[in-house]
Amino acid sequence: MRFYKSVALLLLLSVGFGPTILQSQKTKKKQKKEEPREIRLLKKEIKMLKLKRQRLQLLNSIEGEKLKKKLARLKAGTELLRQENLRKRELRLRESDDIRERRNRISYEMAKMNLLKAKMGLKKARYQRDLARLRIDIEKRKKKQIWESRVNRVIRYARQPFTRGRLVISDRRISLNGIIYYDMADRIVEKIHFYNNKSAVYPIFIVIDSSPGGSVMAGYRILMAMKASKAPVHVVVKSLAASMAAVIAAHAKHSYAYPGAIILHHQVSSFNYGNVRQQKEKLRMTREWMRRILTPVARKMGITLKRFVGKMYKHNSNGNWSEFGDRAVGLKWIDNLVHSVREDSILEMKKEKPRRRRFRIILEKKDRQGRRYVELPRIVPQDVYYLNNPDGYYRYPP
Repeated sequence: MRFYKSVALLLLLSVGFGPTILQSQKTKKKQKKEEPREIRLLKKEIKMLKLKRQRLQLLNSIEGEKLKKKLARLKAGTELLRQENLRKRELRLRESDDIRERRNRISYEMAKMNLLKAKMGLKKARYQRDLARLRIDIEKRKKKQIWESRVNRVIRYARQPFTRGRLVISDRRISLNGIIYYDMADRIVEKIHFYNNKSAVYPIFIVIDSSPGGSVMAGYRILMAMKASKAPVHVVVKSLAASMAAVIAAHAKHSYAYPGAIILHHQVSSFNYGNVRQQKEKLRMTREWMRRILTPVARKMGITLKRFVGKMYKHNSNGNWSEFGDRAVGLKWIDNLVHSVREDSILEMKKEKPRRRRFRIILEKKDRQGRRYVELPRIVPQDVYYLNNPDGYYRYPP
């Protein structure tokens, strides 16, 4: 409180009230003696009120200065905020401009990509169109090739396929070529049964282009299937039928051969091993097989088996009796001589495929002397080989 009084007194003195106040104080001392007490009290109160008013004015001025300073600070803060907001707004505007520019750039790039995509789509559509045309063209060519590679007509089956030296072979055809072995027998027997189940009226054709013979057991299965067939089985020899293949042709109720085809018969041959008794047993089994398969051939010729074997060695020192087809007909090995064979079963031109080597027998080897040979596969017990092998090309396994 004293601080404020001293400040007020200094302010009054600076303004010019100092001498007036001192003069009035002197006059007041003189008047104190003259004025009554109530007046002096009243004046004193008035004086106090004036002082209070001056004090309040001074305080108000001080508060006003404070408020001005505070207001100035607030204005300065507001200006800073305004400047900051302006700066942020400027930054936002710049960022929005950058974003807008980026968006425009992205839109431009997207438009370019869409244009490129549309162009690529157009190219793809054209490529697919051209590819579709090529595929259609290729498919047409394939269909045309298939059409042209086939004989597009219906096969007519005849109950009597042989007339005046001319034989017509239908698609009921079975090939017998190469060594007669178990899988070949399976295939031939299955086809004989299949064609019988399809029709027991029309003939079945077994065509022998070239066969040196083979397994007796496998050949015997073919003979039994031919015998059991309700449909007539016709066997045709075009080049060579030796050994077991010749027996199959001789057993057939209907057999044919070209005049230049070769038919060859000989005794059943086999390799033998073991002790003497085992070899005798094997020889007995071989003789029994020969009796079973060659006796019907000898009976068809009108002679005994013993005489048939004698004639084999009479015609050839090795016992390999071979005759051409025209002479084989006279010997009754073949029933009919055929001069013309028509293959109605060949209805399409098939592509040549590499032959699959299904057996070890197909692999050709060389011995130490450089001679080529083929090693025959082992056969099951009680079976014997019946094939023509004059040069030892086919060799028995060790």
